[in-house]
Amino acid sequence: VPETTVPPTTEPEIVLEAGVTVVADGDTLASGSVVSDGITYVKAEEFFAALDGSECSGSDEMGYTLRWRDCEYTVRPENEGLLLGGKTLVPVSPVLTRRDGIWIPVEEFCAMLDISLLSDPAKETLYCTSIATDWDWELGVNIPVLMYHGVTDDVWGAAELFVSPADMDAQI
Repeated sequence: VPETTVPPTTEPEIVLEAGVTVVADGDTLASGSVVSDGITYVKAEEFFAALDGSECSGSDEMGYTLRWRDCEYTVRPENEGLLLGGKTLVPVSPVLTRRDGIWIPVEEFCAMLDISLLSDPAKETLYCTSIATDWDWELGVNIPVLMYHGVTDDVWGAAELFVSPADMDAQI
């Protein structure tokens, strides 16, 4: 009797490779990131919880609601996308639904939510910040930048690296 092979009835789970470290508004995401087809994904609930001034609610099965910057966003599984005020913004890359939650394409979601990104390949880290934005400055406009190594009256080490609080107030 020849052997017969029964095809599996369920599709195998997509195998994802580990991605870079992701820092969102100063918080390193414990889940890190994963990569699928060259796209970096982060766990939605963890990413939204890290955004400064945000409130995230929901469950893995039904999606998440994010209240942030006076807006309400809903992310649902099965690539339904991002709902904003009744309008659906669907990312080009799929939203991944896995056993441990919903994973979103971080670069696309940052673009949709106007969150700045900085990639540091040397440290294998992606920084996402809602605080700094991409501003368009007029050509020829000078922007002063102040940098202080230390502001204190208790100077130690190289004195030229310190400024007193009174001097800093006067400079500003």
